[in-house]
Amino acid sequence: MKPWTLEEKSSLRSMHLDPIRTDREKLITLVAHFQKGKGVWAVSEAGKSPITVSRVLARKIRDLVSEHKLDWLQVEGVKLDDASKSAVQRLRILSPSVDVWTDSVDIANYATIEVAAVSKAEVRDCWAWVEVIPRGSALPLHWAGTPHTAEEAGAPRVIINAAKPMRLDVAVALPFPGKTVGQFPDAKFTSEVAAYFPSSGRWGQTWDGTGCWLAQPLALDSPSPTLESYLPPGSYRIKVRIGCDVGEQDNREFILLSPNSWEELKLMLPT
Repeated sequence: MKPWTLEEKSSLRSMHLDPIRTDREKLITLVAHFQKGKGVWAVSEAGKSPITVSRVLARKIRDLVSEHKLDWLQVEGVKLDDASKSAVQRLRILSPSVDVWTDSVDIANYATIEVAAVSKAEVRDCWAWVEVIPRGSALPLHWAGTPHTAEEAGAPRVIINAAKPMRLDVAVALPFPGKTVGQFPDAKFTSEVAAYFPSSGRWGQTWDGTGCWLAQPLALDSPSPTLESYLPPGSYRIKVRIGCDVGEQDNREFILLSPNSWEELKLMLPT
């Protein structure tokens, strides 16, 4: 591998990477690892990868890859032509929305985003995670219209067609037990878009009806206020990260307003 050029050294320093201690071949391997949507653990000191780095550095490289700041890094002598570039799988996060959904029995307020495939081909094995900044714990998110289980790792991966964006649940707010569907005539029904409804009734003894849950499968299956995904009322900066096994990731930060009353849930782009 050739040494870093002066321009490359300057780029690395601007990202707080030491060009003297950063080996080109190792960095290329790490970038390829995260471009495939793989996790930090596999290349951290606890993993079994032939190339391992500290968790701090692994997270840093992962974030730089997701922000496309290392796209200039290529294996020596290998360049993508225009045809190859158009075949790369790409995902993009679109604008957020908040809607009340019902199945005629249960009702809930969902904050969602749409995720679009901007490549010509469909994008397979798509995943999504969310983290609260600066808390840092990452949780898987639920793709609307797919089954959910109590196991965190049970969030199904989906195929996103270029002609039809996929809806991603980001957060859910629930009415305190006793609210009826008939009180919300403008609620959207599952005949339009599939939606799943957590049952909050079992928590009526310990939950005061405030706050919301990040839409991890475990929370949708059993929305306990003791879960890490439960957010008491307040304003939170969150980062949603999406990706696929082979292709470009995307991430975007949002402001999530966890409400005192479930109808007041909000998801907005930062100003």
